Amino acid sequence: MPVCPIYRATGKEAHSARGKLHLLARIDASKGSAAYADILSKCLLCGACRDICPRQIDIPSLIVQARGLIPKTSNRDYFKKYLARKSLSHPALLSTLAHVAETFNEQVLHRLPPESGLRLKLSFLDREKKLPSLSPSHQSPEGENSFQRHAAALEKGNQPSYFSGCLASHLYHEIAASTAVLCKKLTGFLPATPKSQTCCGLASYAAGSVNDARTLAKKNITAFEDGSGPILTSCASCFSHLRSYPSLFTDDSLWRERALAFGERVCEYSTYFLEQISRRENRIILPPDFGDKDTVLYHDPCHLRFHERITRAPRQLLDTLLHCSLTELPNGPQCCGQGGLFHLAHTDLSHVVQHRLLDDLETVSPSTVLSTCSGCLLQLQQGLAARKSRIRVDHLGVFLAKFIK
Repeated sequence: MPVCPIYRATGKEAHSARGKLHLLARIDASKGSAAYADILSKCLLCGACRDICPRQIDIPSLIVQARGLIPKTSNRDYFKKYLARKSLSHPALLSTLAHVAETFNEQVLHRLPPESGLRLKLSFLDREKKLPSLSPSHQSPEGENSFQRHAAALEKGNQPSYFSGCLASHLYHEIAASTAVLCKKLTGFLPATPKSQTCCGLASYAAGSVNDARTLAKKNITAFEDGSGPILTSCASCFSHLRSYPSLFTDDSLWRERALAFGERVCEYSTYFLEQISRRENRIILPPDFGDKDTVLYHDPCHLRFHERITRAPRQLLDTLLHCSLTELPNGPQCCGQGGLFHLAHTDLSHVVQHRLLDDLETVSPSTVLSTCSGCLLQLQQGLAARKSRIRVDHLGVFLAKFIK
């Protein structure tokens, strides 16, 4: 109970893992009421309970299964989350929405004063509060997608491939560009990026739409089967879900075998680059403005901290490349409260979890907060922007690429 962000926020037994297990054991999810659906929706699926459970019960998976059985009419904000999932699973639609958001930002949002409450409500459309653009000198020489053209000329085999994820593909191309820069510098290759890849499917899975998650998984597995080298992804949540693809096909031996082969190739961002550094001699030159007063805090995404137990590699990568001053939160790593689509259904509760983290961040006051989870980045940026904090938020790859010479 003490490790559950939602129980800590509400103090209600029903919102703890124990309370949800009690409910699941006594009520058929297919007959669940709106109150039943509401309780099960109040879970971030962070995995903290599973990590500490002495019986090793996979509580998040049980909740996901139950969510898939609950009648749609009982689901809180079903239509809103349905639209979000459909947007993520259709790249063309998501790209169109991103273009609309950018146009809205240029023509409407900038007219609102910075302190406007409406502007804060619409901050997810505000480019100024998102990842800073890479300077031209740090982008690949022929633009954001040049590595796709270069990759065609490279030999097959151990050439890395890149699963960009929705954020880097449609909203913040700086992440994809910085990944190309780091790959070229640290591996000698520019990664191949299959055009037929799509959303990883985590949002659909978390909502209980397992069939949709399987459909997206099949598309991604097929998209990357032309190669045999490592598959790098710049999003921690995508990485965790891509690795879990075999669990989606327990009743389909053919697709499970293909999913296993795919999952074995997927690499975590910082771990992959650390391995490349150990194989090559690299010299990173620090810029003059990177001084002793600059402190960096790496935010651990829940999908890496609990699901994959990867916490040291990102810090080791920063220390190896930049020798920067790293600081930590006074109460240890915390969930940001974004939880995929959780923040859409439970905005107030999401803010409670978010503000606990932001309070700790402002206590140590680093110059920059880094992460590799798309949801964490957006949640941290929006929260700190609303507080008018001077703390910068950046993707780990974008931050490192700025210092590559």
